[in-house]
Amino acid sequence: MNILLQLINLGITENSTPLEKKRSKVLNLCSLISLFASLFFLCFDFAIQQLTTSRMIILVAEIVIFCGILYLQKRKYLFLS
Repeated sequence: MNILLQLINLGITENSTPLEKKRSKVLNLCSLISLFASLFFLCFDFAIQQLTTSRMIILVAEIVIFCGILYLQKRKYLFLS
């Protein structure tokens, strides 16, 4: 549970305004949910042998984008993320 809270609070500092804190938390939560959904569908499609090349490219691109958002949040590039 602590890991999840740490991931949700990425990019939040003491100097952040309450509005920036809410925006960061919402962005992190949406990114985490989408990341887990992409990973689930990648594994599920692979398991039932319905994983085509186009699906794999799209799901891997989604995973990279959502991991990039979380990485940028961690590095405090809030506007870029």
